[in-house]
Amino acid sequence: MSLSIAAAILSCGLTAAPDGTPVPQDSVAMINVPIPNELTTSLATRVTSRPTMLFVGEPNAEPEWVVGLKKESESRFMIARLSDDLLAYGIRIGWVDVQDDGLNTFTETSKGTCQLKESERTPQESVQ
Repeated sequence: MSLSIAAAILSCGLTAAPDGTPVPQDSVAMINVPIPNELTTSLATRVTSRPTMLFVGEPNAEPEWVVGLKKESESRFMIARLSDDLLAYGIRIGWVDVQDDGLNTFTETSKGTCQLKESERTPQESVQ
């Protein structure tokens, strides 16, 4: 895959808006997100690092890329979890809640598939 590393975006089709808001019937939530150079290189080569977060109920962490999206507080933030799929990347978006014992719970709000693309325009969110 030949991408202009400085201008890559992750273009995703989702089942709902990232916050879980449903989309109208016969529509798909789309999101285009600029990504840092290091993540672009890792996604383009399909080489993940060891998981840095473990989640309650998921004892066997699968290789994935984790991207922070929004921070509500020190103990609650939204992430995107990307996994390598045959022709695209699977994505699960949701909230992480850090419990008092330091364990993380993940509550999924949306999922879908993404492709790595060259960016020619300003990233945007839309419903199509």
